[in-house]
Amino acid sequence: MLGAILVLTLLVLQIHATRPGSDNSQQSNFTIPDVVQAFDSAHIVPDILSSFDPTSILEVEFLDPDSSTNETSSVIPGVHLSMEQTLLEPQFFLTSNDTSLQNQTFVLALVDPDAPTPQNTSLSQFRHLLAGDFHLNGDSLDHALLTNSSAAQTDYVNPTPPVGSDPHRYVILLFIQPSNFDTLAANFVNASTPRSNFNLTTFANEVGLGSPIAGTYFLTQADDSSGANSSTSTASTAATSSSAGLNGASGSVIPSASPTVSNGIGMAGMMDTTLALIFAALLSKLPPGANRILFVKNLNYQITGEDLYDLFGRYGSIRQIRIGNEQKTKGTAFVVFDDVMDAKNALDHLNGFHLQERYIVVLYHMPAKQDAAAAKAELARREEELVQLKKKHDINDED
Repeated sequence: MLGAILVLTLLVLQIHATRPGSDNSQQSNFTIPDVVQAFDSAHIVPDILSSFDPTSILEVEFLDPDSSTNETSSVIPGVHLSMEQTLLEPQFFLTSNDTSLQNQTFVLALVDPDAPTPQNTSLSQFRHLLAGDFHLNGDSLDHALLTNSSAAQTDYVNPTPPVGSDPHRYVILLFIQPSNFDTLAANFVNASTPRSNFNLTTFANEVGLGSPIAGTYFLTQADDSSGANSSTSTASTAATSSSAGLNGASGSVIPSASPTVSNGIGMAGMMDTTLALIFAALLSKLPPGANRILFVKNLNYQITGEDLYDLFGRYGSIRQIRIGNEQKTKGTAFVVFDDVMDAKNALDHLNGFHLQERYIVVLYHMPAKQDAAAAKAELARREEELVQLKKKHDINDED
């Protein structure tokens, strides 16, 4: 009886360890034909690629945001992952029988073809990561870690599909890097290039990437019950609660990310103290009242969310944009950044910027001060109306 129980227990553990999406799985149990079939079934071919003929397997692992657990979520093609599970930049592994890849350098790209929703892909493709100079860490080609030490063309931002949207496909592709990639890529993607409306195929052709040698994808959907993942960061929660009270603003939600967290490829958990000190030093340079939400006024009434995203997105990752659509709020908007330093940079550069025949005014969103200013302006308006009425009816206060 005891032997049967042990056998059954081992069988259950084995099933759990190899189950798609299991946090305990270390190596994904899938083949190249599995990936090709998954890409075809999900219409990644032809939505992103005209064809897909991989020679290797790309494995991706997301580290749990709770560093104390040391658990990972493995990407098996088509697996559903939560926004919390994909918060941190993942690690990438290569498995291949092609020994010529041992000395190669690689480019990784992660794009969302379903932005802002699968039914409305007006922002597709959204570029979540574009980075080169990856190489194998070691001589093995069996689940070999891909590492790099240079800055990414586009830093990783985690998926944040809008609430109510169907699951988004997040497609990760690996290319062999041409020798002149850094020079050519800079002509098409730099710090001021919007992440939206990116075309990976066109980019690959322009810089000579060729066809991807490996790829995978996962699905992520917002939690409808809370409007955000239950473990979303405090900063994200603050943005949600602040923007919820923006009366008269239309919900032009721009898919972007929670605060960008770069754990360094293969360096998870290290340098925490140093990063904390650096972050504290940056915060000490912020002016009083600085926060991630900017209030923009004197806008052209015809302005769109895409117009504002293209402008403000040059300075960092944007979580949300809301444009005033009521009589009292026309010509205004709220722009919510993921990072307060990016918001400061945008304000420093864009306050007084000439946009669509208007000089826009950019301020930090400070409800108490802005409400007081609005009340003061309303009081002044009413006092002026009273003065005009007295003049009209020849009323003298001394009578």
